[in-house]
Amino acid sequence: MLEHDDLNNPQLNPLINEFSKLDEQLKSSNTDKLIGDCRQKLVQWHDNYYKIINQLYEQKIYELDQHCLQKLDKQGTQLNLIR
Repeated sequence: MLEHDDLNNPQLNPLINEFSKLDEQLKSSNTDKLIGDCRQKLVQWHDNYYKIINQLYEQKIYELDQHCLQKLDKQGTQLNLIR
């Protein structure tokens, strides 16, 4: 039995090393892919929320402009009535 183990160990070591290398490569590539996927989701989230913020900003600018125009129009009307 020991003799059999002694014969198999030299043959198994390179195989074990090869499996270890493959395992590390798989872990590394999965990690890189996972990080890449997470980063892509974060970039997409960032872009979406910037669009939402910009739309809200544009809406509020429009509302402010409308409010100011209405106020100026009202003041102009009152001024014309006074004259």
